[in-house]
This record gives sequence, C-alpha cells and structure tokens, in this order.
Amino acid sequence: MPPPSLGLFGKLPSETRLMIWESVIGHSFNLTTLLRTSRGIYEDLAERMYDKWDVYIHPCYGGHWMDPAYHIIYCRRLKITWRWCTVYSEHPIHRQKFPFHKAQLFVHILPPDPQEPGEIVSLWKKLNTMVRTLNAQAEHPKNIVVCLDHSRRRDWQMDGKAVESICYPGDRRPDHNIVFLPFCQLQNIGRIRVQAETWQLDEIADWALIQYGCDFLVHGGCGEHEDSDHSRNPEYRKFARVFGNLQALVMDTDFFLDTRLDTLPGRVAAMLRRDRFAGWFGFHQFPRDSPYQQKCLETIRKCPRAVNTHDPRLEQMLRRYRAFRLLYWTVPQPKLERQVRQRTEAWQAHYINGIFVLTEDQLEAEEERQRNARKHYPYERPGEYCEFDAAIHAYVGRNCGGNWPMRRPRYESRWCPDCRHVGFVFGCGNGCKDDAFYWFRPWHMNEVDPPESEWEYTDSSDDESTSVIVDACGTFSDCASDTSEGCWSDDRLLQVYFS
Repeated sequence: MPPPSLGLFGKLPSETRLMIWESVIGHSFNLTTLLRTSRGIYEDLAERMYDKWDVYIHPCYGGHWMDPAYHIIYCRRLKITWRWCTVYSEHPIHRQKFPFHKAQLFVHILPPDPQEPGEIVSLWKKLNTMVRTLNAQAEHPKNIVVCLDHSRRRDWQMDGKAVESICYPGDRRPDHNIVFLPFCQLQNIGRIRVQAETWQLDEIADWALIQYGCDFLVHGGCGEHEDSDHSRNPEYRKFARVFGNLQALVMDTDFFLDTRLDTLPGRVAAMLRRDRFAGWFGFHQFPRDSPYQQKCLETIRKCPRAVNTHDPRLEQMLRRYRAFRLLYWTVPQPKLERQVRQRTEAWQAHYINGIFVLTEDQLEAEEERQRNARKHYPYERPGEYCEFDAAIHAYVGRNCGGNWPMRRPRYESRWCPDCRHVGFVFGCGNGCKDDAFYWFRPWHMNEVDPPESEWEYTDSSDDESTSVIVDACGTFSDCASDTSEGCWSDDRLLQVYFS
C-alpha cells in the first residue's frame, strides 16, 4: 500500500511507480534531492532502495577486478548500483556514504578454482578489505547474509568432500571456512548467517565452526557469549578456545597464505605477488612506515606458533624480502611519496604477467640477468632496508639457532624480556626505546659489555624501581616485593619463552 502523503502519485500502480523511479535514477538525477522532496516519496523509494543489496566477490583477477579500487553493490528492487571505494587514497579505509545500517547486505562469494590456488588468497584479501571498511562505518550493518554460490565448473565441494585449495599443515582447513574467518572480525553486527546454494555442500560441509562464529558475532564477543547455548555445548568447546584468541587465528591464516603465495603456481598467484610488491610501502616512502613490514613484525611477536609452523627459520620471508629488493630497482618510482597509484601502475606496466615463483633458482637467475644487464647495482642507502632486515635476522639468531654478530648487550639490557626474545622493539607495549641508529653504530672494541646473566630490565614508568634479573639458568626473579606493571608473571614468561 503506498504512503498516504503521495497524493495523486500514489494512485498509480506499484509497478508504474517502480518504472518511474528507475527512469529518474537512471538519468543521473540527484538521489538525495529526490528523497528530500516529500515524506511520501522518501518512504516509497526508501522501502525499495534499502531492502536488499548484493555484492559479488569474485576470486579471479580479471574482469572488473582488474582494477581492485571498487566493490560494486547492486540493488535488487531498483536498477541502481553503488561503487564502494577501497583503495587509492591517503586513508583507504574511510567512512562511506552508503547507509549500511538500513540495508540487508547479501555477500555472494564465488568458489575458487582448485587448479588455480591463488584464487583463495585473492578471496582472503578482498574479504578482509571489505570487513575493515564495514568496521570503519559510523553505523555498522545490522543484517548480513553470506552466500556460498557455485558456478558450472566450480563448487565448494567436489566428489563428496569439501574443497581445500591449499593444504594446511596438520589438519584440514576447507575453503568455505577460510572465507568465513574475515567476517568473524565484524563489530556490532545485529544478525549474520551463512547459506549454501547447493544441497551437496549443505550435507557434506562441517558447519560447526561457522555456526559457532555466527553465534559469537551476534552475542558481541567473548564476554557476552559465555551465556549462549553454543558456549555451553560440549561439542563446541574446542571452538570456544579458538574464538577466545580470534586475533591469533586470523594472523595464523594470513601468515600461512602469505607464505604459501610465494611458491603457488598460476596467473592469479603471480599477479598477487606483483600487487604485494607494489604495495610494500603502502602510502608512505619510508621503510619504518611500511604497513607490510609492520604486519610481518607484529605476527612474529604476537603469533610465534604461526612462524614455527609455516616458516620456522623465516627463510621464505627473507627470500621474499630479497626478491623485493632485487626487483624494486627495475621499476620506475614516483617522485612524490603519495603517488601510490602511479607506483602501482609502474609495477603493472613493468611486470605484465606478474612476478615469478620465489624460489632460490629463480632468484639466482634474476640476479644473473640483472648483473649482465648492467655493470653494477645502484647505490642502496643503508637506512632504506636495514632496519627490517636486522629485525628478522635478530629473531632468527635468537630463536632458530642462527648467528647474529651485531647484538649489543649494553643497549639491549634496557629492553623488556619480550623484546629480548624477539630481537626488536616494534610492537612492544612496555615502552622500550627504539634507537634509529642502533644498527649503524660503529662497534667500539674498548667497551666491555656485562654478561647476559647480569642484564637488568627496569620499568621507569613506576614510582618504585621494579626490575627483573635474568639468572644464569635462564629463569627470572622479581626484585620488588610487590607486584607491579613492570614485573612479569611466571605464566607470562613461560608463554613468551616456550610458546
């Protein structure tokens, strides 16, 4: 029934009014001006416009995903679309003008091709970008439906078994569980559900993780979820432990896919390797502000189990870093640090077919090719890369049996035990100082550093001096009678050193 304030316009059939709205909107009429005309027009148009919107997430790299600057959202009842900007701005994750809190959003995810394993990595990156954008809105979406679609030659199941494009070490992690994990990071969601388009997937797939995750999101997180039905069910007890540390699960999956991307075959994987190198420095020119390097160091500090499982000695990360340094000089760089799109287009023009598989043989062949093309490598400023390189080697030297000769005990004695364990101070929450010239100081042979068993960590933020002494046997003893923020509990120390 039309709103009573439409007047004579309300006597027209609903189908006729729908054709008029589509005709007006199709001629680039100002939609905001139209909605402000009268209350009746607003109610009649908003009922159709804010009903159901569809966004399609494709795993492929071509088509309208060749330029991944926008998601396109389609309205079901009106022939209108809305472009959802995601990248190419100084602050890419910003508030959009679309009223997500009014519309019901259907996210259609197309299945990846098992013969093209890079497509599951593409879906992971696109879905994480979409979730970060939704969390940045002033009004969060209230109703989201995740649709696991299928195509003629692709499906989420094959031969009675859920598809796993990339084998996860230890246990199976099917593709439909991987694409659901980004949605677990949504905030203030009113309702979310996942539906399969085929009955085969509905019967074969194990929906326990997805059901627990949806219930977890609806109840608003760990605190309120303890009283839900799923949290009291013994069958979901293992998922309660997983969602208790959801950040570690997401970081583990991201580190796993990022590591495997280096050696994945196929065109999509090659293009994603190129995009990763193109966005290495993000919207900045200086290595300390590199979002990719910061993400790697944060994973090493907060999720050491992922490092030990997928890249124990960080050999693949060092090989990836070496390939970036090797190829960075072959691409023309923009003069201004904010010309991010120009830098991305330069990588796309120089490496049309993407980046080769990052193996040792391929890197040696590329080094030989560049060595024959020019007599010498361009001069590298020492501060351009050495900070990240030193942090990685410091971690390997401390935890993987490597040798790091540039260790300075006199300087590291002011670090907390966690920073001494990982070998760098990025991401430290105890206020450890970061000296920009630490790695480039000359080695003073006349300095005599105290033995490591006598290093002392003092937290200067407290009024009373509280320190932790490292004993010769490797244990820690508190030097203050009372427990303060500067002291480390035994459980925390065991977690840091034996995780």
